[in-house]
Amino acid sequence: MDGVPVRALEGESIAAALIADGRRQFRTDRDGRARGFSCGMGVCGECELFQDSGIPLRACMTAAQPGMRLRSSRYRREIPTDTYPPPAAEELIVCDVLIVGAGPAGMSAAELLGRTGIHVLVVDERGAPGGQYFKPLAASQDFRDGVPGDSQYGEGRALMQRMSDVGVSPLVGTTVWGLFPGADGGFEAGFLGERSRGGERRSCIRAQHVVLAAGAFESLPAFPGWTLPGVMSTGAAQGLLRSYRVSPGERVLIAGNGPLNLQLACELVEGGAEVVAVAEAAPARRPAAVAAGLGMLVSDARLAAKGIALLARLRRAGVPVLWGQHIARAEGATALASATLAPIDASGSLIRDQELRFDVDTLCLGYALSPSNELARQLGCQHRSTAPGLLEPLVDGNGETTVPGVFVVGDGGRLGGAQLAQAEGRLAARAIIERFAGPAIPGLERDRRWRDRQRRFQRHLWSLFAAPAYVPDDPDTLVCRCECVPLKTVLRQLEAGVTDFASLKRGTRVGMGSCQGRYCQRQLATVVAAVTGIAPDAQALFEARQPAKPVPIGELASEQPEWGGYRSVEAPSGGEGQCHSRAVVLEAEVLVVGAGIIGLCTALHLARAGRDVVLVDRSPPLTQASGSNAGSLHGQLLSWDFSDPSAAASSPAAQTLRLQQLGIREWQALEFELAADFEMSLGGGLVVAENEVELAYLRRKAEIEASFGLRMEMLDGLQLRERLPLAGATLCGGLLCHDEGKINPLAAGPAVVAAVRDAGARFEVPCRVVNIERAGQGFRVHTTGPTLSCRRLVNAAGGWSARIAAMLGAELPVRTAPQQMIVTEALEPVVPLLLAAAGRHLTLKQLSNGNVIIGGGWPGAFDYERDRALVRRDSVAGNLWVASRVIPALAGVRLLRSWSTVGVMTDGAPIVGEYPGIPGFFNAVGANGYTMGPILGRISAGMILGEEAPLDLAPFLVDRFG
Repeated sequence: MDGVPVRALEGESIAAALIADGRRQFRTDRDGRARGFSCGMGVCGECELFQDSGIPLRACMTAAQPGMRLRSSRYRREIPTDTYPPPAAEELIVCDVLIVGAGPAGMSAAELLGRTGIHVLVVDERGAPGGQYFKPLAASQDFRDGVPGDSQYGEGRALMQRMSDVGVSPLVGTTVWGLFPGADGGFEAGFLGERSRGGERRSCIRAQHVVLAAGAFESLPAFPGWTLPGVMSTGAAQGLLRSYRVSPGERVLIAGNGPLNLQLACELVEGGAEVVAVAEAAPARRPAAVAAGLGMLVSDARLAAKGIALLARLRRAGVPVLWGQHIARAEGATALASATLAPIDASGSLIRDQELRFDVDTLCLGYALSPSNELARQLGCQHRSTAPGLLEPLVDGNGETTVPGVFVVGDGGRLGGAQLAQAEGRLAARAIIERFAGPAIPGLERDRRWRDRQRRFQRHLWSLFAAPAYVPDDPDTLVCRCECVPLKTVLRQLEAGVTDFASLKRGTRVGMGSCQGRYCQRQLATVVAAVTGIAPDAQALFEARQPAKPVPIGELASEQPEWGGYRSVEAPSGGEGQCHSRAVVLEAEVLVVGAGIIGLCTALHLARAGRDVVLVDRSPPLTQASGSNAGSLHGQLLSWDFSDPSAAASSPAAQTLRLQQLGIREWQALEFELAADFEMSLGGGLVVAENEVELAYLRRKAEIEASFGLRMEMLDGLQLRERLPLAGATLCGGLLCHDEGKINPLAAGPAVVAAVRDAGARFEVPCRVVNIERAGQGFRVHTTGPTLSCRRLVNAAGGWSARIAAMLGAELPVRTAPQQMIVTEALEPVVPLLLAAAGRHLTLKQLSNGNVIIGGGWPGAFDYERDRALVRRDSVAGNLWVASRVIPALAGVRLLRSWSTVGVMTDGAPIVGEYPGIPGFFNAVGANGYTMGPILGRISAGMILGEEAPLDLAPFLVDRFG
């Protein structure tokens, strides 16, 4: 490790070996501070290491192998130096039921299903079944003196044996990165397994039913020093102890809420560590404690007795249990050296003048669990918020969600522990067996009674351990540990009126790191609830994106059929919902429908001219395409803008070239005027070619673009590699446009929104337009919020523009094209230009923080029932294949997330101007709308204000369609 030999035991995880060797620091964050082992279950990314080849691994989930050469990682990783192993042909596995998770719930469901002969496939990303609760002993260890360990080990082994006896063998070391609706019913799971010696991989599972038993992860509270090496979750410490017989430290403080911390303390003492104290956030000696204790005894006397025994063992060992205490801070230069507790009052505030400080090398935190619900949310299963940032799926009595055929059981749905999880797993299995007309298995009522008893036990348990909700109060505390976002940055956004998570994410980068929002969602929701008095609901929280966890691009990439242009779908409905009131409650001189970049810039210029402007949008500003696009500033034509070169010069897309140049200059003016950093770079755009046919196409394209004033330069293979050293071997040349570049929508968008607010425009969001009618010389717009009256109406609704126009009997030839984008982990600078491909769908660029954004018009899908754009597995695979063909080194880089947004399709040119026959109704619809957004906004506002246009608008007026 970093050139220093480390001794490991066969079957031991890398993390266990390093910690046993005294290693604390595993990586450094974006600010250069030390980070170390934290969650122990492959969620946080803090134990990420790199092999010499540059391929990353999670030390807590990877077995140590002889001869491994590992090194610490940094926030920005170097581009992999070795060629990533090419994937074999995709393997398809078909089964009746897919179970994700081989913990108590998943194994219980598998055992029952396996008895009936139903084809069951169980997958789990750990190296062995058992989950976080059973934690089987690793192959590196054995039970002392042949003693089979405690009852927890025994119960887990017995369940594993019963599952094996019915012929179910879990597929371990396998990560399900995405769940998708099947093409012909059922479901598809994209997943990654350990590569076999022959280099094969498993890639796709098709199943008629899915049981999600993914368990939960520990949500650590944010406090000063919570990212120091030596600070870890209770589950991480217990995993080291129970699976590997490795102590997390010598002097240990345990802080949190609930009985798991008491169990860890007992196990640490037994293993020889010094536990200085157990800090329990729940207050002691409450009147409700007696009733809660009696309720636990009645519900499950055995479990209640275990809890009493734990307290007795700690008392005998002299370990103090401090009730009503919360962690306040952790301190140390490069690793933990001390930790401080403070009493917590009923409001969740810490009493700072009564602090207790401990010199320790390890701090174990066990405060709360969060369900691993990403896969259920990817499929659109409805959830409800039960506490700030905590989601619970809506399920029936058998665990089936609102998506038929998808079941959620165990702590991945409703937190309740291993006993409840096993009952829920069996009940889900019984419901599935009935659908296959299988034989009835006795015990249904027994399972229901046991489930109900365990739920009662959990209610009483958490009544006993009820603790105040802690709210971070130090402004310098990091609330997002991946992206190093302090509390004060979030508070500034909240003070500006930004409360939805999508906007907070764009404005601060919370939730954009390798944990993908798992650790900051509850922090953020708690802060939002404390500041605004309103807890965010399920729809307000982070979207669940594919992949569920970061995966190497080379594992997902595969060539897919390509096509010309974009693929459109039926436009999403723009009129869902009911009017709250038909009475006119708001009046405006101009109403702008759509708070994307075109609508915002239209409102900005109108408001600055003294007009009374209201913006209405179904979502918060910039939530759709304007906040979800890839950030290209297009100056030249893309390969799919025209198919007939002979007619290209007169095509609508070519006519738009001048408008695109004006749009880029308008972005530059806005950046200067607002004194903001949009992370703009106009270093040029490069379209690469793979053969002589594509080079000939690029030469013809360059002639057309030069005729419109663009600076174009053809490059041969050598010149191409001087500009792009990592270019793929198949590339033989390219076309460089000196008049295009890139922008970061996450930096530019919020600045424009703030400018619109400062100019005096008003926002009514989220608010859907339900109907529009003429009212004298103006319009009356009925929405799911207020009814609005206006003299001028601007339709800037993007993919919903045709729906809005239809409400006035107007026809706009605008189609919807769901398109998806992909973002990688942060890298050292590798892509200096905006990249595209002559014969394939691709745009590729690198942001200033190091993330690479990959797009190019690959189609998404649209879920009309749930009103959301969806990612397509084949589009992810195809887009990544093209990207890694252009820059092969990207194959070893990990994909962080993908998303789909509602794009716009016209004839290749924007649509602006007043609609014929409907005075006062203006349209502002963009193609390449983000590039041209500011100039289209200026033009649209100028038409209303009677200003002269900056160029001939005839090619862009709606009249051109007849």
